[in-house]
Amino acid sequence: MNTLSLNIKALKITFMCITLTLLSACSDSKENAPTIYLIPEGYVGSIYIVYDIPNGETPKYEGESRIYEIPTSGMLITQMKTRYNNGEALFYYKNDDGTRTQIIDRATSTIHDTPENRKYSKTIVFGGGVGQIEPLRRCNATYKSFSIGTKSQLLDNINMFDIYDAKGIKNIDKSIFDGMCPDRITPNPSVYLIPESYKGTFYIIYNAPKGQPAKYENGSTIFEIPQSGVLLTQASGSPVWDENPPNWHYYYVDNNGSKTPITGTWSSDSRNKSKNINDTEIVKFHTSIGGFEPVKGCSARVQEFAVGTTAEINSGRYYFGIYDEKGIKNMDKALFEGACSGF
Repeated sequence: MNTLSLNIKALKITFMCITLTLLSACSDSKENAPTIYLIPEGYVGSIYIVYDIPNGETPKYEGESRIYEIPTSGMLITQMKTRYNNGEALFYYKNDDGTRTQIIDRATSTIHDTPENRKYSKTIVFGGGVGQIEPLRRCNATYKSFSIGTKSQLLDNINMFDIYDAKGIKNIDKSIFDGMCPDRITPNPSVYLIPESYKGTFYIIYNAPKGQPAKYENGSTIFEIPQSGVLLTQASGSPVWDENPPNWHYYYVDNNGSKTPITGTWSSDSRNKSKNINDTEIVKFHTSIGGFEPVKGCSARVQEFAVGTTAEINSGRYYFGIYDEKGIKNMDKALFEGACSGF
């Protein structure tokens, strides 16, 4: 090989090295650029940023710096990918005309309740930890959390809330999470038809060969609950179970077949709210899924629900257990033949 060929080869290698170095430097520069947080002027309380949500806010940049513009709710849902780096974090209050005022003070350790801290009048940013939430069952998202205010406001928990609270993701329109975790398994779509005015517990016992034949309509399994409140069905249960999936629909059905949707859902929070005592809205509640023994040595699958007013569900006024007289105690056990092994 002549000298010219060697020189050309050396130049190519040098050029490739320079190119890779520049690309690496550019990448490092972007990854280590400051992150800018813009907070509504005067905001005090919790701040959460939930990352990598397909229908979230579009990513914003200033130069190579990421911009997180926090809404007045304190909850930012963004398409931005999670960022793990040592880049500087810059916090600003932003007023209506766009003017920014930098918040210099930071705290990452416990703020003790002392006279000195109570008197400290400057606004500080506390925290910055990263965590995981489950906005959809079996589907996780990463979030970062901060708190902002004076030390006294932080000590008094002014406008502090948990990410799962009503001010967090509890009451957010869940359609914003559509497209997340496309491979996750979701509950089968189901329709529950309940006799008009029925109140109390009702049960569905699955995979019972002598039970009611499985019924389907527009891709949903139809469960017609009898007046007794116990349905034996040949249908198989859903492969997964959620507390209140959006594709489960409940209706009261009158003698003419007319359906009235039951849209309200019972919440455990209602136990501590006196206003629910006189609330006449009918609500439903999927309480549990599990196994039970209709006869000794036979384990079958059963799902439990409740329907009624909040006060009636809280009090257990119309409750009955699966083994009670209103349950399977007086039921012909021959109906369970083939429903489980050992029988």
